[in-house]
Amino acid sequence: MQKWLVLFIISYLLINCNNSQKNTKTATSNNNYHLKQTTKPQITNKYQIANNTYDTNSQFHKLILNTTPKNTKYTFTNIVKKFDNQNIANKNIHKTTAKQIADSQSSTPDFISNLIAQLNSKENEALNFLTEVLKDNNIVKDSKTYTDKEVNDFIKYLKPQQIKKMIANIQQALQEIENTKSNIKKIYDYKKQKIELNNRLKDEINNYKIALKQAANQESFDTIKTNIQNTSINLTEITNIQNEAKRAIDVQKISLNLTDDELCTLFYLVEPLQKINYKTSNKHYTYDQFNQLILYLGIDKVKDMLKNIVKEFHKEKAVKYYIKKIIKNRNPKNNLDNYLEFIKQNYKRLLLEAFGNSTISPDVIIQNIKKISFDKFDKIKQKAIGIIKNQLYK
Repeated sequence: MQKWLVLFIISYLLINCNNSQKNTKTATSNNNYHLKQTTKPQITNKYQIANNTYDTNSQFHKLILNTTPKNTKYTFTNIVKKFDNQNIANKNIHKTTAKQIADSQSSTPDFISNLIAQLNSKENEALNFLTEVLKDNNIVKDSKTYTDKEVNDFIKYLKPQQIKKMIANIQQALQEIENTKSNIKKIYDYKKQKIELNNRLKDEINNYKIALKQAANQESFDTIKTNIQNTSINLTEITNIQNEAKRAIDVQKISLNLTDDELCTLFYLVEPLQKINYKTSNKHYTYDQFNQLILYLGIDKVKDMLKNIVKEFHKEKAVKYYIKKIIKNRNPKNNLDNYLEFIKQNYKRLLLEAFGNSTISPDVIIQNIKKISFDKFDKIKQKAIGIIKNQLYK
């Protein structure tokens, strides 16, 4: 059946070629009126078929489809297509092959959009994160920077299912990053620990980007996909940051139950404990270690620990008040100010020694603080009062 159909097509093409030549001669010899009244019939010739430009609405195409049984129409269409492709290959009419045409179509924004549309919102977010990393040339030196076309080619090559597998770890990383940011935001802005945690998180995100960039520094799409799929963020450090942020938030909740004086005293303790304590083998507290101490003690023991320290702070405030009352004698006033600062540092040193390093039991710390005997604030207050009395009677 197909052989007869091919013979019929070839015969029809030869007839049409002859008719075309005759029509040309007739058109030349006819007068202008005849030319205006005559329309050149729509035909399909072998050159149109060879160039893949034949009209599917042509008389030839309609004739065949209308005179061919339904079960052979599909066969006819395939024969014509096969004939076209064979002519293209033999005559090298088109430089662009069918595969290249398909590739160019699949690289269009619409194709990429349709492909990405098969991903859910979290997967799209992960893919966007990866795309930005691949195109960023500032992350790591001597690493490949992808163009938009290269990224699209990579996405097109993998298809949705492989993309989903590749970005699974990125999804998890982004979720952990979001959770960590959410916790850090809840820490009061005036706390230096908030800045520290944010900086640590930024470092881990940057390290993850570097790892992804290096994983994609290959030629084979399959190798790149496998490398990225096996690249994870440092979940240990991310989890540590999350937990430290949570403990800071829990300490804030405890601080709501403290008086203003107790709260000021607590803040007064934090900064010195961050510095190196030379009396305890150069060890010191981190913000998180101090928070763990407070959480371990609980609100009642914290109040008990702060009781004696608050008393000393009240004495310090009293000394400042009386020193300000000294008006006439500048030298004694300056001397007392300097001596007060010296006493404050001396008291802080005693507190640091009471806290020791971060390995000391919290209950031992409380006892150490209670044992501190400090009467120097009282002594300097009496000196200030004596100077004030002298200036009143002179």
